Amino acid sequence: QQCTRTEKQTLLHLFLSIKSIDLGVNKKQPLTLLTDAFGISKRTMRRIIVSAAENENFIPERKQRSDKGHNIFLNQTRREQVFNDINTYKKLRRNQAHGEQFCEEELKMDFENLNNNEKENISNIKEEQLQQSQFLLTEVTKILQDTNGSISW
Repeated sequence: QQCTRTEKQTLLHLFLSIKSIDLGVNKKQPLTLLTDAFGISKRTMRRIIVSAAENENFIPERKQRSDKGHNIFLNQTRREQVFNDINTYKKLRRNQAHGEQFCEEELKMDFENLNNNEKENISNIKEEQLQQSQFLLTEVTKILQDTNGSISW
């Protein structure tokens, strides 16, 4: 279960409050009391406590991914990184010899040894895939809307 920022602050405040109270004979650890009461894992609660201890200006919120938005659906630069000549060649080669294992160096050397005509064919396939990839987001969104999110392969 994901805790909101407010819930994390409340949990931290409760933990610190409970920790300072003598719980008497039937002692349960403050951590266990809170995780049982709020239905969260001990790991989540420990992370909240450790984060607060390490940083006095602790604001309990989720981290933003550094690569957010950098995928083949949204980013042209990422599409160009994925759909390039060498990756296209590797994919074709692996599809032709299904089940056979290839090391990266071997595939790169094979690609370098191709003649210009074969490299141009690979480049044409790459360009076609690159152009098709520009519409992936639109196509996937339309399919999900048409099928109400129910897709089977």
